Amino acid sequence: MVAAFCAVVLHQCVYVDFEQQRVRVIRGRRADSQGTVIIQLGGLSELAGQPAALVFRLANERAATRVVRVAVGDKTVDEILLPGNRVTRVDLGLPTDSAQSAGQILTLSSDGDEWLLEFLQISNVHGSSRGAFEFVVAPASASASDRPGGLPSLVLFAVLLMSPAIPGTFENRYVRRVHRVLASLFLLFLTTVLIAPWLSDFAVLLAAHTFGLCVAVIYAQTLLFFAIAVVRVARDAIPRIWAQLGRRRILLLYVATVVLFATSIARLYEPENGMTVLIRFGGLLEDQRLPAVRAIPRSIEEGSIGYDGQFYAQLAVDPLLRDPALGEALDAPAYRARRILFSWTAFLLGLGQPRWILQAYAIQYVVFWLLLAWVLCRWFPPTDLRNLARWLGCMFSHGAIISVVAALPDGPGMLLLAASILAIEGGRVRRSAGLIGLAGLAKDINLFSSAVLLAPGSLKRYGWRDLFIWGLMVAGPLALWMLFVAGRLEFDSIGGGGNFGVPFAGYLENWSLTLAALRDEGWDSYYRLSLYAMIGLTTQTAALLVLRDWRNPWWRAGMGSVVLMAALGPAVWEGVPGAATRVLLPMTFAFNFVLPRNRWFWPLWVLGNLSILPALEILRVPFWYYI
Repeated sequence: MVAAFCAVVLHQCVYVDFEQQRVRVIRGRRADSQGTVIIQLGGLSELAGQPAALVFRLANERAATRVVRVAVGDKTVDEILLPGNRVTRVDLGLPTDSAQSAGQILTLSSDGDEWLLEFLQISNVHGSSRGAFEFVVAPASASASDRPGGLPSLVLFAVLLMSPAIPGTFENRYVRRVHRVLASLFLLFLTTVLIAPWLSDFAVLLAAHTFGLCVAVIYAQTLLFFAIAVVRVARDAIPRIWAQLGRRRILLLYVATVVLFATSIARLYEPENGMTVLIRFGGLLEDQRLPAVRAIPRSIEEGSIGYDGQFYAQLAVDPLLRDPALGEALDAPAYRARRILFSWTAFLLGLGQPRWILQAYAIQYVVFWLLLAWVLCRWFPPTDLRNLARWLGCMFSHGAIISVVAALPDGPGMLLLAASILAIEGGRVRRSAGLIGLAGLAKDINLFSSAVLLAPGSLKRYGWRDLFIWGLMVAGPLALWMLFVAGRLEFDSIGGGGNFGVPFAGYLENWSLTLAALRDEGWDSYYRLSLYAMIGLTTQTAALLVLRDWRNPWWRAGMGSVVLMAALGPAVWEGVPGAATRVLLPMTFAFNFVLPRNRWFWPLWVLGNLSILPALEILRVPFWYYI
């Protein structure tokens, strides 16, 4: 009986996804006019074909009880008893055709005056909850459009039919009693959900994971039995399989994470627009686009201003800055134009054809991520779990992932930094300086990483002449390019003024905003992702300051970002999380390089790499919802 009951609830009352639609009809209070309030119901196309809920609040300013008649068109929906000197919330079901027809009139009439309509909303739900126990309260005739279907219900029935439910066989009598009480309560809840439409004007629809929680409690004894069996099998089998794999087992984990990244990116592909979804063109800026870009089919975020990659992609179409329309197409012409390197690579890969250039611009960031993942294996070979953890902390940090999914130059800049450090380790300092100068053309703040050139004893070993040459190689390419930009574009400032501010002011302000938002909105707020990033960046900074190692070029590169972090302004910190995770990407890499191989490794790794969690949310990995 319990198995059949659960299968029926799954079929009738469970949804995989329920899109809530709410239309606020009035703003502010409406007083009655001779005992009547008339509202025109318009703009309800979102609710067409759905049972609609009419939710409103009435305030009776007199001591006498009023009776308010509610009518839509010429149909009386209900009569409401309005107690004196009270505000009353009213939930009614609205006829379906009322939500389909524009221009319907809602009339509230009473046998007296001095009452107010304070709030009026029409939606497809009366209320809802979120979290582990998620459900919606809808009009009685409502049903979930995205239901699991008949086959899952039959499978559930067959599985549960073979499993004991409430009686159970827990050996401890106290555990047995607690389970019976909890299982009875959950059964009563599911019974209420099932019969609610027949006994009231409301239907209760459960989220799939909430229904799963109810069934898990009811069948807890069976689940525990199977869990123990699985653990026993795994305890015997996993060590044996792990030993048989030998050194290949870590390599398989590396491969699995790369596959996870590749499949997550591949899901973004659009047949008509290719991978231009990564560029994030904003629909609100379409009138300002370069004509050559506007004519190309591409993914557009309607109702959004988009993100920074859209400006660099337009530069890729005209990297010589010849089109006068660039002044209007770029939000900050001088600021964007000086970050030209990967616009040039896209232009060359796209063979100068605008349509190909946009695709090349987006795809190159995926390729650079894969190349960087391969290069890092030189320092973190697939030999143990700690190397895997360091590699993951770099490649799946929020800064590295957002550089791919928003087509930004920070990630490829790290590839150039890694190449420059390889040159340093090989004794080729001038090559390293040239690579850092090239990275400066990708993003000017990459020049903060030039500290990698200053190994202990550099002055004694090379002298001032070599240091001067390195300085020219580092700063020269960007300086020459900016002279070219100044001759091509008209601009009032070099841009990026909001990127810097009073030391630590932006950092502290972002901490304050994040904690205040979590306090006001709760853990469901997206500001929890900002909290992860802030804890990670703070831990990285503290670790680099404590674990000083001037001989390590990665530590020297990371300290450049520590200095930069202190000066970052509000424009970099704002967002959930903000741009700081990618701007300070060298610090994230350096942190994972200097982690000590002692008992502090794992606690520091967890705290310092919490930005992996918002990165997984961006990638929409299968379990991202629970992050």
